[in-house]
Amino acid sequence: MDARTEKLHDIMHEYKLKATDVAAILGREVNTVRIWRCKSDNRNIPVDALALLELKAPAYAANKRASKARA
Repeated sequence: MDARTEKLHDIMHEYKLKATDVAAILGREVNTVRIWRCKSDNRNIPVDALALLELKAPAYAANKRASKARA
């Protein structure tokens, strides 16, 4: 598995994000995120998208948890 794909998996696991969450954070299609997650595909998440996800994931996850707590 490519290092960027592995990092994407790690971030998603750490913040309990689904492909739909990553797509929303990055403004991409869900299918694009699913392709990036494939271990055998050479279409990896771009470096800039991965960096943006690393920055935005903590706040997104916190807001998601807070929304669930209010419900």
